[in-house]
Amino acid sequence: MHTHPLSVRGFFAVALLASGLSLMLPGCAEAPAPEPPPPPPVDVAQAEARDIIEFQRFTGQLRAVESANIRARVPGFLESIEFEPTSLVEPGDLLFIIEQEPYKIALQAAEAALARVTASAELEDTRLRRLRIAFERQAANELEILEQEATVAEARGEVLVARADVEQAKLNLSYTEVRSPIAGVVDESIFDVGNLVGSGENTLLTTVRRMDPIQAYFEISERVAIRGLARREGNPEAPHRIEPHPAYMGLLNSEDYPFEGVVDYAENTLDSDTGTIVLRATFDNPSAELYPGLFARVRLPMEEAKDAVVVHEAAINTDLSGKFVYVIDTENIVAKRPVTLGERQDDGTIRVLEGLDAGETYIVQGGQRARPGMPVTPSNYEPPAPEAAGEQTRGSSSGGAGSTHTLASAKNRASLREGGAN
Repeated sequence: MHTHPLSVRGFFAVALLASGLSLMLPGCAEAPAPEPPPPPPVDVAQAEARDIIEFQRFTGQLRAVESANIRARVPGFLESIEFEPTSLVEPGDLLFIIEQEPYKIALQAAEAALARVTASAELEDTRLRRLRIAFERQAANELEILEQEATVAEARGEVLVARADVEQAKLNLSYTEVRSPIAGVVDESIFDVGNLVGSGENTLLTTVRRMDPIQAYFEISERVAIRGLARREGNPEAPHRIEPHPAYMGLLNSEDYPFEGVVDYAENTLDSDTGTIVLRATFDNPSAELYPGLFARVRLPMEEAKDAVVVHEAAINTDLSGKFVYVIDTENIVAKRPVTLGERQDDGTIRVLEGLDAGETYIVQGGQRARPGMPVTPSNYEPPAPEAAGEQTRGSSSGGAGSTHTLASAKNRASLREGGAN
């Protein structure tokens, strides 16, 4: 019997295939399954309950505490400008000189006219005395006496008019020296030397503004005004007078409120068209950082909130649905919690009005690695040192929203401030 060559070759092929499979199968069975990644590390803290001051924010505009328009009160050519623009001036400082020669001549003419009518009046008075002597000797009649008395009265009236003309001439001459009525910063001259000013109108020459202190005017709503009136302490001596109230201000280029001042004026009526009342706060400005006309952001402490819930501002996240924080439970499982926020505090925390209770654990840092429903590895959050967090602004150290000062202490400082100003 002969074996077919193909059958032999097929037998060996099957044997080789079987041996290869036997070598491969043990290797596949020994491959280990991949391990799940460990829970991501996060820094956590507990929501804190503490007493804070509630604030209201407003917008307004800065104005100079005093402002004077310097005008030419007599006509004439401008002879000289006696100041440098933006320089400080004091009351009585000379600013402009208007040509004086015509007014000197007018004064001389008025003095000459006074001398003339004074001499005439003295002559008429002498005639009256002699006429009375003649009347006693029956050398003159009563009508002549009466006529001379009228002449003397007229002459004396002319003397009074002439004296008034002299005073007016002196006053006009004094107006040729234009002086500052207040202390402040003087603006540039509107006119150059040689221009005719004061002709037909009291020409505006420049302005002087006192900018220390400086004032911010802003409007508050009727609702806020009613809250303020309800809390106002009665003053039996002046019940209508506004009590000193602390105010904090910032400019357009700053998120902080570095300037501390006092609300010292409130309008005596509410605008029925806008439903607002105008208030004024006064701020010290010794270095002239603040200029009239600048946009002002004003923040007023309204009342103390007891047991307010605050969290670190770094924990706040934002998506299309709004603000939220990540919280973790006792098993370190993450949950997303929408929150309603209040005022930012100066220590880097922010008030949570709704969505979080005091004592709940939330993620401060590492939230980008957390996912709702997944576990995390928590560790206590360590706030940065003040030096690392950045230099504190004056607003932070002078009674901002997160200040440890109470509203009462802020009002006490406002009272002392106003008392010192008075």
